[in-house]
Formats: sequence, C-alpha cells, structure tokens
Amino acid sequence: MRGGSAFRWLGPLGWSAYLAVCYGPLLAALMAAATEAPDPAWQALSSRRLGLLLKSLSFSGSVAVGVILLGTLAAVWLLRHRLTARAGLQWLLLSSVAVPPTVQALAWCQLLGALGSLTGLSLIGDWGTAAVVQGLSLLPFGTGLAMAALQSCDGLLLDAGRIQADPLRLIRRLALPLARPLLVSAAVLTYLLSLLDYTIPSILGVNVYAMEVFVSFSANHSVREAFGLSLPVVALSLVLLERLARLPKRLAQKPASPFPRDGVLPRFAVRLCGAAALAAGFTLLLPWLSLLGAFNDPAVLVGTVGRSSAELSSSLGISLVATLLALALAILPAWSLAFARGGRAGLWALALLPYLLPPTLSAIGLIALRIQAAAGLDGSIWPLIVALASRLAPLALAVLAAFLLRLDPSLIEAALVSCRTRRQATVRILLPLVLPGLLAAGSLVFVLSLGDVGTTLLLLPPGVESLAIKTYNYLHYGGSQAAAGLCLMLLALAIAGGAVPWTLRWLQRAWQRQLRHRGGWG
Repeated sequence: MRGGSAFRWLGPLGWSAYLAVCYGPLLAALMAAATEAPDPAWQALSSRRLGLLLKSLSFSGSVAVGVILLGTLAAVWLLRHRLTARAGLQWLLLSSVAVPPTVQALAWCQLLGALGSLTGLSLIGDWGTAAVVQGLSLLPFGTGLAMAALQSCDGLLLDAGRIQADPLRLIRRLALPLARPLLVSAAVLTYLLSLLDYTIPSILGVNVYAMEVFVSFSANHSVREAFGLSLPVVALSLVLLERLARLPKRLAQKPASPFPRDGVLPRFAVRLCGAAALAAGFTLLLPWLSLLGAFNDPAVLVGTVGRSSAELSSSLGISLVATLLALALAILPAWSLAFARGGRAGLWALALLPYLLPPTLSAIGLIALRIQAAAGLDGSIWPLIVALASRLAPLALAVLAAFLLRLDPSLIEAALVSCRTRRQATVRILLPLVLPGLLAAGSLVFVLSLGDVGTTLLLLPPGVESLAIKTYNYLHYGGSQAAAGLCLMLLALAIAGGAVPWTLRWLQRAWQRQLRHRGGWG
C-alpha cells in the first residue's frame, strides 16, 4: 500500500481537472484553426519566416550551450569551496529564473547604453548582443542546475576515483560523464526557455520567432495562421519532452556525497571556473546595481510609483488568484506522480508539456473559445487568470512532486494508519507535510505570473494594465526613469513572494528550537 492509495479516488478527479484546464485552451486553438477558413494569401512559412525560425533556433542553441558550459564551470568553483549555506545559495541561483524579464531587460539596456557611449558602437539591435544578454540572464539558473547535476553523481564512484586520479582528471573523466544526463536535460530546458520568450530580445531590438507568432495574430486575428506558425516550435517541444520529463525526479534526489574538494586544480582551471562564478554572481546582482544607478531624479521615481497603484493592485490580484488555481490543479497529480509505482514517464511528459508550448497558444485558445461572449464576462480578467494558471500549473506540479519525492512513503503510510479518519490525517499530517512544497510552488508561480508578458499582452482586458506590461511599454518607448521605478516594484514583489517559504521555514525552526529550550518536546 502506497502513500497515495488512501486517496485513490481523488487521483482521476485531479488529473481530469488538470488536463481540462491545461489542455483546454490548446485544444480550443487547434479546433478553431481546423475550422477556420484558410487565407489564400497566407503562406505557412515564407522565406522570411523560415529564415527567422532558423535564426531563432540557432540563437537559442547558442544561449543554451553557453549557459550550461559557463554554469558548469561556475558550479565546479562553488562546489569546491566550503561555502556556508551552500544549499541556500543553490536555491537562490535556481530562483533567479523568476526575476521578471522586464527587470533583466532594463538592467542590460542601462549597461549596454553605458558601453555604447564609451565605445561609440550601437549594441542594440544586434543578434550577438541579444544572445549574450539572454544567456547571461539565464546563467545563474544554469549554474544552479549544474550544481544539482554534479551533486547527483554516485559518491562511491567519486571516492574510488580520488585514489587514482588528480582533481582535474576526476572532474573531466568521471564527474562530468556521470552528470551528463542531467546537464543535457538542463541545456534542453534552457534552450526552450530562450526559444519561447521574446521579452528580452524584443526590447533589445531583435525580432525572434516567438515574437512573429504574437505579431501575426495581433495583425489579423487568424487562429489558423498563428497555430500554423507555432507548429515547428510545438514539434520541437514534443521531440525534447522525453529528456525534460526526467528532470524533476533527478532534481529531487538528495546529493549522494559532497563534490570532491580535495586536491589542487591547475591554475588555468581555477581562473576559468572563478571567472564563470564571477559572471554568474555579477548577473545575479546586476538588476539591483542597475536600478540603484538609474534613479537620477527621485521625483520621477516617486511619481511613477504613485501613479501605478491601479497596476499594482491588478497585478497582485491576478497573480494571487492564478497561483491559487494553479496549486489547486497541481496538488493531486503531483501526489500521484510522486508515489506512483514505476517511473510513469508518459504521465510526467503529459503533465509538463503545456509549459513547453508557446505561451501565445493558450491565449489564442481562450480567445477562440469566446469566453467573454459565452459567459457574459466581457472585459473580465478571468481568461487571463485561466491562461496563466494553465501555463504555470506544470511548474507547480514539478516543484510539488520533487518535494514529495524527498518524503519517506513509509512514514506517510504509518501516519495515515495511526489516524482514525482521512480528514484527521489530512489536517494533522498530510497538510503540514505538504505545506512547505505548496509554499515553494506557490511563490514560484506568483512571481512568474507577475512578470508574464507573452500571455498578458493578448488577454489583458481594456482599461486594465499590469506592472509587467506597463514596464514593457516604457522600455519600448525609452522611458528609462519611469521603467526603473516599475522594475523596482516588480523586483521587490518578486523577492517578497520568493521569500515567503524561506521566512516561514525559519519561523518554524525558531519555534521548534524554542520548544526544545522549554522542554516542551524531545
């Protein structure tokens, strides 16, 4: 009997709701594209669009390769030093992916503008510059993934290798090959994140293929054309899905043993790894450094923040409701995946696929359903909330399942047996056990929905504006001072949302220490 068998009847119900919400917009877009009359003037992939697709594929490929190579070097440097709170540092690096892309774009626009004024070169609008900026923005996240990959190596094999090989040979010939499957999965995830997002490239003046789908639908509202343009990206996501389905389970594994820190690496290797770690640290701090240097006129900052109260309230409300909906959808499928017999790779792939598809498709599907007209919700924010929840629920599921995989099923089973009713077991045992994972997943979904641009641009109702969209517009029209104030608000909200699980965990440990000090429990 497994931990999830006591609630076996809830599993199909949870999966049904999850699949209906996450795949409903995509199926609606497919049906609308199939029934819409074809436009004889439209060509599926013109020569310009085909060239843009190939450019975007190579663009994202160079970003992914650079991120994983530099991230692995930085991870080696970090793991070989006896850093305090290394686990916290790793999660800080991983959580950097939740920094709103508009904040990253502002930081890099400030830096590129300063470099351009010094060198006399125009760095905006160049594909190479955009690739470097996109890669460095994802470098802390890639470093966190590389740290998890290197710590997943078999400790017994590493211990045996220490006897016969020097540190450089041990890392190159043993640790890296053992970590290769997870490093490849991390590269695939980075590749798709870069391919699906157009925020940073578009602000830097580069038109990538993801932007072409949005522009096409905005111009003529043709679902058939937008869906046809998305098909190459959808096919690529399906091909790479099998590799990504293994990632949550591998990340959930506890480190087998400390990464080898003994021995001296050659000087060139130390400098190379140190430079990569320095680049990751600089990129992690760059949004703060840029924002602090952008406030030349405090009056503009105060005025911008004061005039954005409506955008702040709408962003908080939309993100909060979308987070609650995503968690409600994800908790039961995550439980069934964590305590299922066998790998169930097919279910993992089915659960994660909606996040790996172009975000514009979900918005187009909800527009095709004509929710506003059918349900009398004209001008409502509910289509946007549903779209955000359907796109981010796979992330919540992955975080929850990875957290549950670290729990001992036998302890959960014993706790369930010791309770008289299922309600008592849920309130007293299961909910406290799952609460840290729920908070971590909820904070990630909340922060990502705050900074979302791709879905929000299409579904935000008239008269309502979010902080991310207002910042995006300011950056396009050159309002750097106003954008800096909005970016500060977004970054502060992102950090506040991400700090919730850590704060509650710290309070829980302090409470436990207080109880031990008073002798309340042993």
